[in-house]
Amino acid sequence: SKMAEVETVFVGSDNGVLKAVHVIGAAAGGRKIPEYKTTVDTWGMPDKSKEILAMDWANEEHTQIVAGWKNGTLATYCAQTGTVLSTRGDLCDGFKGLYKREDKIITCNSAGIVRYQPFEEDSDAAVTEIKAAPSAERMRLGLTSSNIFAVGGKEADLRVWDATRTDAPKFKAKNVKNDNLNIAVPVWIRDIAFMPDEGDAVVALCSLQKLRLYDTRVKGRPVFEKEAFDSVASTLIALPGTKEIVVGDVVGSVHKFDIRNGAVTGGFAGNAGSVRGLAYHADTGHLVTAGIDRHVRVYDAKRSKIINKTYVKQRLNCVIVTTAAPAAPAEEETPDAEAVSEPVAPAEEEDDLWASLATTGDAPRATKKARTEAAAGEEHGDEDKPHVSAPAAATHKAKKAKKNKQAAAAPVPAAPAAAAAAPQGISILEGLSATGLRAIRYCKEIEHVRQVVANDFSADAVAAIRRNIAFNEIPADLVVSTHDDASMLMYKHRSPPERFDVVDLDPYGSAAPFLDAAVQAVSDGGLLCVTCTDMAVLAGNHSEACHAKYGATSLRTKACHEMALRIVLGSISTHASRYKRYIVPMLSCSIDFYLRVFVRVYTSAQTMKRAASKLGMVYLCTGCDAHSIQPLGRVVEKDKSIKFKPGAGPPVDRACEHCGSPFLLGGPMWIDSIHHTPFVEAALAASSEDRFKTHKRIQGMLTVVKEELPDIPLYYSLSGLAATAHCMMPSMIAIRSALLHAGYRVSFSHANPHAIKTDAPTSILWDIMRAWVRTLDRPHSTHPIAARLLAPEPSIAVNFAVHPAANPESRRLHLVRFQENPTPNWGPKARAKKRKADEPADAAEGEGEGEGEGEGEG
Repeated sequence: SKMAEVETVFVGSDNGVLKAVHVIGAAAGGRKIPEYKTTVDTWGMPDKSKEILAMDWANEEHTQIVAGWKNGTLATYCAQTGTVLSTRGDLCDGFKGLYKREDKIITCNSAGIVRYQPFEEDSDAAVTEIKAAPSAERMRLGLTSSNIFAVGGKEADLRVWDATRTDAPKFKAKNVKNDNLNIAVPVWIRDIAFMPDEGDAVVALCSLQKLRLYDTRVKGRPVFEKEAFDSVASTLIALPGTKEIVVGDVVGSVHKFDIRNGAVTGGFAGNAGSVRGLAYHADTGHLVTAGIDRHVRVYDAKRSKIINKTYVKQRLNCVIVTTAAPAAPAEEETPDAEAVSEPVAPAEEEDDLWASLATTGDAPRATKKARTEAAAGEEHGDEDKPHVSAPAAATHKAKKAKKNKQAAAAPVPAAPAAAAAAPQGISILEGLSATGLRAIRYCKEIEHVRQVVANDFSADAVAAIRRNIAFNEIPADLVVSTHDDASMLMYKHRSPPERFDVVDLDPYGSAAPFLDAAVQAVSDGGLLCVTCTDMAVLAGNHSEACHAKYGATSLRTKACHEMALRIVLGSISTHASRYKRYIVPMLSCSIDFYLRVFVRVYTSAQTMKRAASKLGMVYLCTGCDAHSIQPLGRVVEKDKSIKFKPGAGPPVDRACEHCGSPFLLGGPMWIDSIHHTPFVEAALAASSEDRFKTHKRIQGMLTVVKEELPDIPLYYSLSGLAATAHCMMPSMIAIRSALLHAGYRVSFSHANPHAIKTDAPTSILWDIMRAWVRTLDRPHSTHPIAARLLAPEPSIAVNFAVHPAANPESRRLHLVRFQENPTPNWGPKARAKKRKADEPADAAEGEGEGEGEGEGEG
């Protein structure tokens, strides 16, 4: 690499500002880092309508620049002063290509129309217009003749034209053969490059991460194709004098490829976010990158080493570079206030580490009071608040006073710009995306989404995701498809800066294998969405499989659907606790044949200690379905003291006090609230018939969820009580009224239309049932359990008169609370088996999946 005395990089931004980055210095050779300084000139005022989409040199001396604005205007800039010398309005609708050759300006718009027209607006020269493609994403001019150009776009395969022949292209690419499902492979040409010294060779980037090489002399299909990228490529440039190209993608990866075999020959590290512009200067051998991370980076293209990076504040669309150095800054000129030049050295990370350490040599010893307060703060575990040791605080205070004193006596220099702004919007991971339709809906229907990662382990699924992204016209940097194991992908994003704001897991069957990685990959306060369809396992049909997957024993109870929700929440909480994290359930729903929970994940070692008190075991009577909860832990708070102790129990005797039957032990499960009422209310407010076709069902279910008692785990079933007593089932309003008259709270549950969720003891429920049976003109059942339950007299006066609060809003308004199955035996079928020999091995993994929903009512 050889550094010119001044190398100037011009970049066009997304808000209409043109910037010139002057890199000044000389190469030292070998491994030594060049000495240089960087200044930035900023020209123009922010104006989104003047977003600079494309640029080129207006003359051979590189003293003028032509730029295409978003509003269709062609502007000519002075490269020395940034003055706009001239503008021509409505020249092109979306510049997909812009070149100035001799006295002509050559443009291409998004409709695929290429125009050759005179540069001077008042010229009488003829205008050549060619409908080059149905649509265009990029147009590139040939290297040897300005009459040759290539164009391609979405559903518009590569075409090479000669402008002297406007009737048909000189080359038209044919798509590759259909995939293994006999489906046509989508075409979306992202960028094009003519190979230097290979006049008939054209390289095209396809949106499906494919690199294609065409020989325009032979046939229409590519002579070489390789799936070379992990994400969607965005821009491409060929390196003169080599057989190599450089490709940038939408996640910041920049790699060098050999077009003869598609092998990666180098990488250019440091970019973040979509790379939108690449430029190469043959004299210096430097490669320049620009993109949405607001940095201009200069690399030695041969050695793939970074030379300089400069922060320029705006997101960048395009870049050109020159060594003509128009109006180079004076030697003593102060760098631009908003530019931050960052020389890169091999030991840069070590320097940052040493600089971050506090200086303690001159610090005074901390007082006893300060040490005591610091120790108290650590014991109380305020992890969410930054702690500063007394010596470090004293050193910081002394340095700050010295700095303020010096600043008062010295002139104020230009302040450097802040570091790159934090990314705006949320990031979402759909770990098991299948076709990618939910990821596409996320970016289409939710505001402020920065990026959605749609991942799947199946190569066919990833291909389908990419087709759907292209079909729905989603920007390539908004939905990124990845082919990876979901757990491994989440483990790669465990560090806080790389975590996702939302992690969505929707597997076929159990989500248990992914929970450990998921609780680490979601950001602090982020949302974790988990779906499980193995309801037969969670509802008690296969308790041993439930223990193997979730670490809990499920029971066949009338409240099996709510218990399934609580088992999953308990499992998530247990995984989170291992990493000093805790969960706050926002919404937990049992829907049809599956369940879905939404929890927020936070980090706090102190709050995490309360997790044991929110988990518990359940004792279930085998005769009358009475249940009792045994918490695993207790929190004892006295004044400012907080102690965490194990739970005390058991809460039951060896046999049920009501019917004398033995108990089953289930759990552990989540025994705290499974919904967050403000979140449910906000979801209700956001739902409307115009926005969602299923609004009525959403409204009904969320209204019932809002009405549920938040502090009562599980529920009784009215039909189950009547079946145990062997009597006719009373009306729901009558039972609810009796409980309300007795002074207890009662609610429905969204998980069961016959649910009675109440804080009344089981003995009160059986008093009410005894009173109900005595109102019937028929003898009591002689069944042993029913006879023992109904024999005693009620211990309270039972009032069945209708209570004003007995009929809740959801029932009174006739909301769609419990959806009926559209057809008999509706629901998921059993998992497909590869062959009969696999059935014994598969049975343990997927047993019961797709079957009924346990013993509880559907």
